[in-house]
Amino acid sequence: MITGYREIGKSFFIHGNQGRQPGHTIDGKIKRLIVDLYCTKYFGTNFQHFQELLDEHEKIHVSISVVRSVLALEFILSPKANRITKKNLKKQLEVMKQSTTSKKESVAITASILAIEDAHPGDPVALSLGKCCKWTLRFMTGSGLKNPSSISQWMTPRTPSSGLILTARR
Repeated sequence: MITGYREIGKSFFIHGNQGRQPGHTIDGKIKRLIVDLYCTKYFGTNFQHFQELLDEHEKIHVSISVVRSVLALEFILSPKANRITKKNLKKQLEVMKQSTTSKKESVAITASILAIEDAHPGDPVALSLGKCCKWTLRFMTGSGLKNPSSISQWMTPRTPSSGLILTARR
């Protein structure tokens, strides 16, 4: 190393691959294809299954981490994403929205935020149960129930095969 420094100088210590793309870089066309396939053909699948479908049907051989990172760059979350992941992404988008000056970018970011909020809704029965409990809570609070947190003492949800019923307990 000392002889190399004496012969060439400081440029001897510069890495030989400087300025070149790494060999494991995924091509931009492949990345765009992954995003397009997820948004059109395989929307709603979790990322692990999507990666397996890419491998089987589309002959695109990439790892799950590549799929996750490519879709994360487009602000696409897995259906199995945790609440904290959605919350963090929403915060990141809010910061981007505040820092942008373009109206077009602001509209696109707002659409992404709304997509995150509405992403992969839960079971329709569970959603209707939540709406029903909210209505019941408002009704009972207006009727003289002083402590809304005691609703669990009064109501128990039941979901028989015929539909959704809220039964009263004492």
